[in-house]
Amino acid sequence: MACRTISGEDIAILRPEEIRRLQERRALVIAENGKPIIARLSRCIDGRKGAELFAGQAGLRAQLADRHSAAITAETWAAAALFETRRRGIAADPGTYR
Repeated sequence: MACRTISGEDIAILRPEEIRRLQERRALVIAENGKPIIARLSRCIDGRKGAELFAGQAGLRAQLADRHSAAITAETWAAAALFETRRRGIAADPGTYR
């Protein structure tokens, strides 16, 4: 009879509920050929650089709001479209039938 030897290795396993309970700003990183790691995350909106990003965002939103208030209204676009369709003969003038 042949004798077989089987050996095993203990591997730490994170259960799904443990992954969901990771601390805030932590992530489980699973790379192709590397061991999984729990990484600490930093956000780009934290600190001085984050404050600069938020200030830039507020400035751009203010610029867009100014442009939007000066934009052509939907009624003006509709009137221009109706005029153009009549000019090209696509739509009939009011009171005339084809």
